[in-house]
Formats: sequence, structure tokens, C-alpha cells
Amino acid sequence: MKYFFALLITNVIGFSAQAADLASDSTPTTVPATFKNLYVPRGFDSNDNIQVAGEGVFSNSCFKIAPPVVSIDESGKKITLAAQAYQYSGMCMQMLIPFQQVVDLGIIKTPGVYKILTAAGVQIGEVDVAAARTSEPDDFFYAPVQRVSFEDGADNTVSLRVEFPTNCLTIGEVRVDKQQNVVVIQPIAKLVRRFGCAMGYFPVTEVIKLGKVNQGRYLLHVRSSGSQANNQIIAIQ
Repeated sequence: MKYFFALLITNVIGFSAQAADLASDSTPTTVPATFKNLYVPRGFDSNDNIQVAGEGVFSNSCFKIAPPVVSIDESGKKITLAAQAYQYSGMCMQMLIPFQQVVDLGIIKTPGVYKILTAAGVQIGEVDVAAARTSEPDDFFYAPVQRVSFEDGADNTVSLRVEFPTNCLTIGEVRVDKQQNVVVIQPIAKLVRRFGCAMGYFPVTEVIKLGKVNQGRYLLHVRSSGSQANNQIIAIQ
């Protein structure tokens, strides 16, 4: 009986050690990644949360995108953007895996044109930060956009799903700026003067026809209330 318990304890200890080794092996390591394309919207100023978007390709399924390392040198007008990935061990599918990532650069207080560099010092883009014209979060009061969908075609249609908190708000104007590889959409809200505004959820769908846009890949950057934005990379055939 003593031999049986000793054997049992030995097996339990061995199983626990094996489980710990497996758990240790499952912890990913952080490795450098590469953005093949970087999309930088124009129109940011010195009180905006500046956002850019990058995309690339992993060589197999054992990689997942990780938070990047961002360093901003306002005096030197440089932004270092080091993309990173989690690398896992184990069986990996040997196929190309596309990835995308929206990166918040935060608020850059000093206006100017900033070079965006990789960790190796290679320039991959630049962002022009204008001086803020107002102390408000945005130049306009944007509609609260909840969802954005894009349909490729002759009209290149963008549909915005907006949920207003009151029926005394509506969309007054939509501004579209077609840039080099970015389309910026600004849905500006308007106050409707009426008696007895109701509070709640009031959904509105706004359809925008971009019309002719050159073939390629674009960042669709849609401004929204609360200094937020909806970002997605689209392909136009």
C-alpha cells in the first residue's frame, strides 16, 4: 500500500511538471513585425487623437498582431512606430495570413510635419499636424457612428449606421475627402429645434456614394462623436 501511494504521488508530481512545461511552451514570444502598407489620414490637429492604420502579412498561422511600440519626438518631428507580433509554438499552417491594425498615436501638441519611422529608422509615412483652431474636442459635432459598411461598385457606396441619443439630432452634412490612399468621411450632426425632445435610441442610416475612385486599397476613416473614428481598410476594384 505504501508503494502504491508513493507511485501515485510520483505520477501526480510528474503530470504537474509536464503540465507546467506545456503551459510554459504555450506562452508566446514577442517579435518584430512589418507593416507592408501604412495609411495616414490628413486633417489632424494638435488636440486630436491621431490614428493611422497598417497592414501586412504573416508567413504562417503561428503569429498574431501585438500592440506596437510608439515613440514620439516632438522636437525632432519624428514618430517611431515599431510593429510587433506574438509568435506561438506548436503546429503552424504554412500559409500567408494577412493582418491589419489601427494605431493610436495620441495627441501631438506641437504642430508640424512628422516623419513616421520603423524601429530601424526607415521612413514609412508622414503625418501633418495642424494647430488646433478650437478648444473643443473636434472642429465639428460629429454624429455617433456605430457601424460602417462599404459596397464596391460603380457608386462605391458607404453606409453609416448612426444611433442618436435624442430625436432632436440628425445628420446635417456629410463631407468626403478622397486622399491618396485614404477616404475621410465627416458626418456632421445638426440640432433640430422642436418642442419636447425625446431621449433614447434613434437609429439613422446615411448612404454616401463616393463615385469614381481609382483602383487600389484605401483606409476608410469615418469620424464620429467622442473623438472616436471608425477605421477599416477597403479594396476598390
